[in-house]
Amino acid sequence: MKKFISDRKLLPALVIISGLLYVISQATILIILGPLGTGQLKFQFSFDAKSLADIITAWGETGMAVFRDHFYMDFLHPVIYSSFMFFLLCYLRTKLPKSEISRDIPLYFLLPFAAAAVDLAENFLELAIIRQQTEIPGWMALMNGLLSSLKWGLSAACLAIIALFAARLAFYVKKSGKGAAA
Repeated sequence: MKKFISDRKLLPALVIISGLLYVISQATILIILGPLGTGQLKFQFSFDAKSLADIITAWGETGMAVFRDHFYMDFLHPVIYSSFMFFLLCYLRTKLPKSEISRDIPLYFLLPFAAAAVDLAENFLELAIIRQQTEIPGWMALMNGLLSSLKWGLSAACLAIIALFAARLAFYVKKSGKGAAA
């Protein structure tokens, strides 16, 4: 693992490739879900069964088919974005001065994969919810809202750590007068 992280050629390529895949994946999901407007976000953050049932009813069969179809891409999306965030964290870490880097991989490097795991659980639950249509158990609605909130929270934490790494790197580059490749 340490050899992988210190590789100066492979890691930038992985960041670029996974970043491009992320953009393509996100754009595809947005295009597929476009006809639902903000309904999909309302669905994710609904904590009660009546709200979910109302959203599903408003979608009708056509909207539910659109929502179901997005899962073909949405089951790949967590793997793509977690890989991108992980590779980006690794890349930024390798650019920091050696004195600021511990020898071990920090536990917070696993946050992107935790977000992805929660996202996948959320996807399975959402498929079960739309099968229920208007007969959604309260616990499913509550879990839907909790899983969505946890996924977005973990993703936000990952982005905050990436931003901190980038800020530390920018400070180091400015302070030392060296380029990022130093």
